[in-house]
Amino acid sequence: MDLDESPLNQQTSSVELDERHYRALISASATFVWRCSSQGALTDVDRSWLELVGLKMDQARDLGWLSAVHPHDRDDYHREWIEALREGQPFEREYRLLCADGEVRWFLDRAIPIRQDDGQLVEWIGIGQEITAHKQAERDLERQRERYRTLVESTMAILWEGDPDTFQFTFVSGESQTLLGYTPQRWTQERDFWINHIHPEDRDWAPNFCAVATREGRQHTFDYRIIAADGSIVWLRDVVSVILDNGRPSKLVGVMIDITESKEAEQEARRLADRLYTTLESITDAFFTVDPDWRFTYVNGEAERLLQRCRADLLDKVLWEEIDGITETPIEQGIRRAAREHATVTLEEFYAPGEFWLEIHIYPSDEGLAVYFRDVSDRKRAEADVQFLALYDPLTQLPNRRLATDRLQHALASSHERGTFGAVAFLDVDDFKTLNDTLGHPTGDELLQKIASRLSEQTPESATVARFGGDEFLTVLPDLDSDFERAGTKAHTYGKEILDALNRPYRLNEHNHYATVSIGVTTFGEEHADTVHDILQRADLAMYRAKDEGRSSVRLFEPNMRVALSRRVALETELRQAIDRDEIVPYFQPLVDHAGTIIGAEALARWKSPLRGVVSPGEFIPVAEQTGMILPLGQAMLWQTCRQIAAWSCRDTFRSVERISVNISAHQFHQRDFVDQVRQALQECRADPGRLRLELTESFLLQDFEGTITKMNTLKTEGVTFSLDDFGTGYSSLAYLKRLPLDQIKIDQGFVRELRAGSHDAAIVEAIVLLANNLDLEVVAEGVENESIRDLLSAYGCHRHQGYWYSPPLPLDEFETYVTGVNATT
Repeated sequence: MDLDESPLNQQTSSVELDERHYRALISASATFVWRCSSQGALTDVDRSWLELVGLKMDQARDLGWLSAVHPHDRDDYHREWIEALREGQPFEREYRLLCADGEVRWFLDRAIPIRQDDGQLVEWIGIGQEITAHKQAERDLERQRERYRTLVESTMAILWEGDPDTFQFTFVSGESQTLLGYTPQRWTQERDFWINHIHPEDRDWAPNFCAVATREGRQHTFDYRIIAADGSIVWLRDVVSVILDNGRPSKLVGVMIDITESKEAEQEARRLADRLYTTLESITDAFFTVDPDWRFTYVNGEAERLLQRCRADLLDKVLWEEIDGITETPIEQGIRRAAREHATVTLEEFYAPGEFWLEIHIYPSDEGLAVYFRDVSDRKRAEADVQFLALYDPLTQLPNRRLATDRLQHALASSHERGTFGAVAFLDVDDFKTLNDTLGHPTGDELLQKIASRLSEQTPESATVARFGGDEFLTVLPDLDSDFERAGTKAHTYGKEILDALNRPYRLNEHNHYATVSIGVTTFGEEHADTVHDILQRADLAMYRAKDEGRSSVRLFEPNMRVALSRRVALETELRQAIDRDEIVPYFQPLVDHAGTIIGAEALARWKSPLRGVVSPGEFIPVAEQTGMILPLGQAMLWQTCRQIAAWSCRDTFRSVERISVNISAHQFHQRDFVDQVRQALQECRADPGRLRLELTESFLLQDFEGTITKMNTLKTEGVTFSLDDFGTGYSSLAYLKRLPLDQIKIDQGFVRELRAGSHDAAIVEAIVLLANNLDLEVVAEGVENESIRDLLSAYGCHRHQGYWYSPPLPLDEFETYVTGVNATT
């Protein structure tokens, strides 16, 4: 730049500067000089600026220099420059430059107009000065301020200063208005403002505490309540520091933080703890907790009672040292396993010191273990009773049909393995019904017990004596001989010995009574491809031949007895035709509650044969099951039941009939597509699934148990319910029973028809009702035939009944008439 030719140099001719000194001064001050025409076109600029932005002079002339201005600043810079040109006023602007080395630097441009003596504008001279460091310092300061603002705002804190003698505030931050609704001026100008607004319950101690801490010259923190402008109570945590001057407090500075939420959380936690304590003291379960060192931390009242220990004597004591009878037992193993594996453990064990069974649930946590336990002795006794009932006849204490059949299966397998022959003797008491009718059922029960006793006395220990049902007994004699003929002879001899023993008089009701039995005997073993069903069928045929030949005799099975089977074949043929002709129809028997209201019905299959008349299911159902015809028969009954559900759902008279149950055979249920069969019947009949109940028998537990559960759960999700029929006559493993998604169990009519107080049947019924209640199942009694039985059942807690006292199974039209009549009178 030629300063001698500059108008500025002409106007300041009194201050002559050496150009080299001037250039050095400009360079040292990190500035540059530029000149523009009166119209604003760049005419000259320091070479240092051109090098800085990477432009040549001819590129920078006119407005070309604007290309070096940062795009974000370019338009504003240009607009303000044009306005300065128009007004002829000095120009000043901060902006960013795009440097040739890629950096962006901040500059401040100042320019003044140069005029002649007559005031005419000649040119503009400007000076640009780099202010990058200054701008960075401004940004750093602003960031620090922003961090400070964020810190204060995020903590919702009130900053303050005050006098250590009077506790008069000299400064309070604006957050006081946000938090408490009071302006800072009120804090600093109103005397004793702080003290007057402290909660009355804290007003005495809080200022005194602050005064003592201030005199001692130490920082102090305290929590207290203050009443806000809107009347609400706010908890504050006040952190106060003392500023000392020559060892004396000269100023107090502090921070007030709103801790209302945390205080309320603490109070809520205390309330929850109180409620938890009340709950744990009121629950029927015993409960205690131990820490990781096995020391008691809590014991509730029920635990005191069961353990027979005072909680005050247990707290902070070691579990293993204080509770007798659990060390080196499964209880100790379960507790230690829960702690070791950090997993929930559940167990049932006998607690010897208390002589009762405990159900124990152990839950681990970081604080130790929580142990819930209860006395389940009543349930265990009920389970034991039902477990016995599952395999043994409660009247005679002999194995029942299920266990006898299982023993026969094992004996058959043993015969095949050893190459031996065994035998089965099937016994039926002659004219037993007459005895019951004349002397009464108690006398009949006593006779059956005495027969069972004599049978057991006369039978080898290796054999099985069972009550097969009613007045029928079965004896399984395994491994009699390796020779078929000799085995048959031994079996026949055994039959005669039994016959002689059973024909001796019985002392009943202080009188001698004579009873006879008919016995059928058959052998089984290696030479025959026998099944259990075949063996029982042969023994049954032999027994009936003994009856046909005058009773009180023994008959060994002979092949010609199979002639009797021909009648079964004829029955099978007619039954197959009956299914095709839709001769199998449902009869309905009502399900009644304790008030006599009809609340449901069971659909029972009946065969309306043109030749035989109405055939009982006891005749044709076994044939259907043996031949596979049970599948189409069961399907027909299912569809007819669904159609009836849909029909009755539209009639107000039958709204009380909440559900219709239908029996499902094991063979039918275990079909792969059984669930789809039920769905199809419900959908096509437009029947409500919630009104369909499927009755299963205990034989379902013997085949594909897991698949049974899956199918039942699938149908239950769609509303279908389930009942376990003839409960107590078959095999009911409690481990299985509790896993089945049942809704109802039905007590077999064999325990109900002759029910009387104090009898074995009564004990069994009570046990079943208790079990059902524990499993949250509805219980129904079948075979209710008189008013006294009904009343006894109700007394035992069974309020749903089915039987001839109310109505026998009826054809559809008669059943509808019966329901209409009952509903009209209730």
